[in-house]
Amino acid sequence: MFTYDGKLFTEIENNSWVLFGRFICASVLHLSLLDEVQQSLNMMKFCLNHEYLFFSPHVAFAVASFQYISTLMVEICNLGIII
Repeated sequence: MFTYDGKLFTEIENNSWVLFGRFICASVLHLSLLDEVQQSLNMMKFCLNHEYLFFSPHVAFAVASFQYISTLMVEICNLGIII
């Protein structure tokens, strides 16, 4: 991990407490993202099963897909923080 002091980047020492804090924060973020993924999958399923309720079901499905993809991208970044 690096910090910027105005002129150059300096590396912060990674001790066990910093890694433990990263792990705890990443775990909490992961648990909060599980609900978002489940919600987006339910929205996609609703769009497919009830097309007659939407003026444009393809747009509704695309919005749910974007939520799913963005949540997965956040999860991939979250895993990058742990590593």
